[in-house]
Amino acid sequence: MRMHVSPAATIALAALIALAGAAFVGCDRGKKASAEPPPYAEVGLLAPDFTLPYFGTSTRLGLKDLRGKVVLINFWASWCPPCRQEMPDLISLSRDYERRGVVVLGVVLNSNPQEVDQLIQQYQIPYQSVMGTDEVAGAWRVEGIPATYIIDREGIVRNHYVGAQSRTTFEWDVMQLLTR
Repeated sequence: MRMHVSPAATIALAALIALAGAAFVGCDRGKKASAEPPPYAEVGLLAPDFTLPYFGTSTRLGLKDLRGKVVLINFWASWCPPCRQEMPDLISLSRDYERRGVVVLGVVLNSNPQEVDQLIQQYQIPYQSVMGTDEVAGAWRVEGIPATYIIDREGIVRNHYVGAQSRTTFEWDVMQLLTR
Protein backbone atom coordinates (compact mmCIF):
# COMPACT_ATOMS: atom_id res chain seq x y z
CA MET A 1 0.00 0.00 0.00
CA ARG A 2 1.40 3.34 -1.03
CA MET A 3 0.77 6.38 1.12
CA HIS A 4 0.47 9.92 -0.20
CA VAL A 5 1.89 12.70 1.97
CA SER A 6 0.88 16.23 1.14
CA PRO A 7 3.52 18.97 0.73
CA ALA A 8 2.06 20.77 3.77
CA ALA A 9 2.48 17.64 5.91
CA THR A 10 6.07 17.26 4.69
CA ILE A 11 6.84 20.87 5.63
CA ALA A 12 5.18 20.44 9.04
CA LEU A 13 7.19 17.27 9.70
CA ALA A 14 10.44 19.01 8.68
CA ALA A 15 9.63 21.91 11.01
CA LEU A 16 8.98 19.51 13.91
CA ILE A 17 12.27 17.72 13.29
CA ALA A 18 14.14 21.04 13.18
CA LEU A 19 12.50 22.19 16.43
CA ALA A 20 13.29 18.90 18.13
CA GLY A 21 16.91 19.18 17.00
CA ALA A 22 17.18 22.74 18.26
CA ALA A 23 15.72 21.70 21.61
CA PHE A 24 18.15 18.80 21.85
CA VAL A 25 21.23 20.79 20.89
CA GLY A 26 20.19 23.88 22.80
CA CYS A 27 21.26 27.44 22.43
CA ASP A 28 23.46 29.33 24.81
CA ARG A 29 23.26 32.78 23.28
CA GLY A 30 23.02 35.41 25.92
CA LYS A 31 24.20 32.98 28.58
CA LYS A 32 26.90 34.50 30.73
CA ALA A 33 29.96 32.47 31.61
CA SER A 34 30.07 31.58 35.28
CA ALA A 35 32.95 30.95 37.60
CA GLU A 36 30.63 28.73 39.61
CA PRO A 37 31.02 25.00 39.12
CA PRO A 38 28.14 23.18 37.46
CA PRO A 39 25.72 21.33 39.74
CA TYR A 40 26.99 17.98 38.41
CA ALA A 41 30.41 16.55 37.64
CA GLU A 42 31.04 16.44 33.92
CA VAL A 43 34.22 15.81 31.96
CA GLY A 44 35.55 19.10 30.59
CA LEU A 45 33.85 21.28 33.21
CA LEU A 46 34.86 22.70 36.58
CA ALA A 47 34.44 20.06 39.29
CA PRO A 48 31.61 20.70 41.75
CA ASP A 49 33.07 21.64 45.11
CA PHE A 50 32.35 19.80 48.31
CA THR A 51 33.44 20.14 51.91
CA LEU A 52 33.51 16.82 53.77
CA PRO A 53 34.98 15.58 57.04
CA TYR A 54 38.15 13.53 56.92
CA PHE A 55 37.45 9.99 58.04
CA GLY A 56 37.77 9.69 61.80
CA THR A 57 38.11 13.42 62.52
CA SER A 58 36.04 16.55 62.67
CA THR A 59 38.47 18.36 60.34
CA ARG A 60 36.94 19.07 56.95
CA LEU A 61 38.37 19.16 53.44
CA GLY A 62 37.15 21.46 50.71
CA LEU A 63 37.87 20.22 47.19
CA LYS A 64 38.71 23.82 46.21
CA ASP A 65 41.61 23.64 48.65
CA LEU A 66 43.33 21.14 46.34
CA ARG A 67 43.53 23.49 43.34
CA GLY A 68 47.00 23.53 41.84
CA LYS A 69 47.31 19.77 42.24
CA VAL A 70 46.21 16.87 40.05
CA VAL A 71 43.48 15.12 42.05
CA LEU A 72 42.25 11.56 41.69
CA ILE A 73 38.95 11.21 43.55
CA ASN A 74 37.92 7.62 44.21
CA PHE A 75 34.39 6.98 45.50
CA TRP A 76 34.39 3.67 47.37
CA ALA A 77 32.66 1.62 50.06
CA SER A 78 33.91 -0.89 52.61
CA TRP A 79 31.52 -3.60 51.38
CA CYS A 80 32.60 -3.28 47.70
CA PRO A 81 34.90 -6.07 46.36
CA PRO A 82 35.96 -4.11 43.21
CA CYS A 83 36.89 -1.18 45.47
CA ARG A 84 39.20 -3.45 47.43
CA GLN A 85 40.58 -4.84 44.18
CA GLU A 86 41.87 -1.45 43.00
CA MET A 87 43.11 -0.22 46.40
CA PRO A 88 46.68 -1.55 45.99
CA ASP A 89 47.02 0.34 42.69
CA LEU A 90 45.69 3.55 44.22
CA ILE A 91 48.02 3.15 47.19
CA SER A 92 51.10 2.70 45.01
CA LEU A 93 50.06 5.55 42.71
CA SER A 94 49.60 7.82 45.72
CA ARG A 95 52.99 6.95 47.15
CA ASP A 96 54.80 7.32 43.81
CA TYR A 97 53.22 10.62 42.71
CA GLU A 98 52.52 12.54 45.92
CA ARG A 99 55.81 14.46 45.64
CA ARG A 100 54.89 15.48 42.10
CA GLY A 101 51.69 17.22 43.18
CA VAL A 102 49.17 14.39 42.79
CA VAL A 103 46.55 13.88 45.47
CA VAL A 104 44.59 10.65 45.75
CA LEU A 105 41.44 11.25 47.76
CA GLY A 106 39.03 8.53 48.85
CA VAL A 107 35.37 9.44 49.31
CA VAL A 108 33.73 6.76 51.43
CA LEU A 109 30.04 6.11 50.76
CA ASN A 110 27.43 4.18 52.76
CA SER A 111 29.93 2.32 54.90
CA ASN A 112 30.26 1.25 58.50
CA PRO A 113 33.00 3.43 60.04
CA GLN A 114 34.53 0.44 61.87
CA GLU A 115 34.82 -1.48 58.58
CA VAL A 116 36.38 1.56 56.90
CA ASP A 117 38.91 1.86 59.72
CA GLN A 118 39.75 -1.86 59.42
CA LEU A 119 40.34 -1.52 55.66
CA ILE A 120 42.51 1.57 56.08
CA GLN A 121 44.61 -0.37 58.62
CA GLN A 122 44.64 -3.63 56.61
CA TYR A 123 45.72 -1.99 53.34
CA GLN A 124 47.80 0.70 55.08
CA ILE A 125 46.12 3.34 52.93
CA PRO A 126 48.40 6.41 52.94
CA TYR A 127 45.99 8.81 51.25
CA GLN A 128 43.19 10.66 52.98
CA SER A 129 39.59 9.55 52.89
CA VAL A 130 36.59 11.74 53.57
CA MET A 131 33.09 10.66 54.51
CA GLY A 132 30.80 11.20 51.52
CA THR A 133 27.11 11.99 51.51
CA ASP A 134 24.24 11.06 49.22
CA GLU A 135 24.16 14.70 48.09
CA VAL A 136 27.82 14.64 47.04
CA ALA A 137 27.39 11.24 45.36
CA GLY A 138 24.45 12.69 43.41
CA ALA A 139 26.37 15.80 42.36
CA TRP A 140 29.22 13.58 41.17
CA ARG A 141 26.81 11.21 39.39
CA VAL A 142 28.05 8.19 41.28
CA GLU A 143 25.78 5.40 40.09
CA GLY A 144 28.21 2.54 40.68
CA ILE A 145 31.35 2.11 42.71
CA PRO A 146 34.18 2.36 42.58
CA ALA A 147 33.85 5.58 40.62
CA THR A 148 36.94 7.63 39.93
CA TYR A 149 37.36 11.16 38.65
CA ILE A 150 40.64 12.75 37.64
CA ILE A 151 40.84 16.52 37.97
CA ASP A 152 43.51 18.82 36.57
CA ARG A 153 45.33 21.59 38.43
CA GLU A 154 42.68 24.16 37.46
CA GLY A 155 39.86 22.05 38.90
CA ILE A 156 38.53 20.74 35.57
CA VAL A 157 37.25 17.16 35.45
CA ARG A 158 39.37 15.39 32.81
CA ASN A 159 38.45 11.71 33.18
CA HIS A 160 35.74 9.57 34.74
CA TYR A 161 35.72 5.82 35.31
CA VAL A 162 33.16 3.46 36.80
CA GLY A 163 34.40 0.10 38.04
CA ALA A 164 37.83 -1.03 39.15
CA GLN A 165 40.65 0.23 36.95
CA SER A 166 44.33 -0.59 36.81
CA ARG A 167 47.17 1.61 37.96
CA THR A 168 48.25 1.82 34.30
CA THR A 169 44.97 3.54 33.37
CA PHE A 170 45.18 6.06 36.19
CA GLU A 171 48.90 6.62 35.73
CA TRP A 172 48.45 7.42 32.03
CA ASP A 173 45.87 10.09 32.87
CA VAL A 174 47.94 11.54 35.70
CA MET A 175 51.08 11.72 33.54
CA GLN A 176 49.18 13.55 30.80
CA LEU A 177 48.07 16.18 33.33
CA LEU A 178 51.48 16.53 34.97
CA THR A 179 53.11 17.32 31.62
CA ARG A 180 50.68 20.10 30.74
